[in-house]
Amino acid sequence: MTKLTTLICLLSFPFLIAGPVSAADEADSGLNIQQEKAEVQKKREELKHAKRKAELLGDEEIKGLLHNMDQFLESNAKCYENEHQGELEVGLCIMVETKKLAESGNYIAQHGLGNMYEEMGEKTKAIDWYQRAIDNPKTPEMYKSEIHSDMKRAKLKISLLSALNLYQSSRIENSLLQC
Repeated sequence: MTKLTTLICLLSFPFLIAGPVSAADEADSGLNIQQEKAEVQKKREELKHAKRKAELLGDEEIKGLLHNMDQFLESNAKCYENEHQGELEVGLCIMVETKKLAESGNYIAQHGLGNMYEEMGEKTKAIDWYQRAIDNPKTPEMYKSEIHSDMKRAKLKISLLSALNLYQSSRIENSLLQC
């Protein structure tokens, strides 16, 4: 198991690697905004412990990764402060905060934004943000493989959609020619 895999398992950041939860998944999971807020707070606490361990080990690469994760979680935590917001407002806030952080060069946010765009079906934007995260000089090599994997998945989805569209177009064209 690589250092990154161990770290991700330790911190359990499924939303970061797998992308945001869809509305159907969220309904199935039964998470509400207060539970999500508690989950973000819990992740931040776990992150503090992981940062202490990285400090003790003197692992600069992991410390940098944890710093970027902390910034990402802190920006998302802001979105849960208003108790009267609905899911849509929280989701929009997370998107806006993540984009701001991504534009400032946080590679975790760049990767997360790519996941968000991919989940929304905007695969070209997703690939753009994945590429920015890969090209970011601060992105550790150990983390780039996770981003490459997500980018391959998004490119495959685009290829499959293109092939499906081409197939449907040729069927329609053949049907018209037979008339």
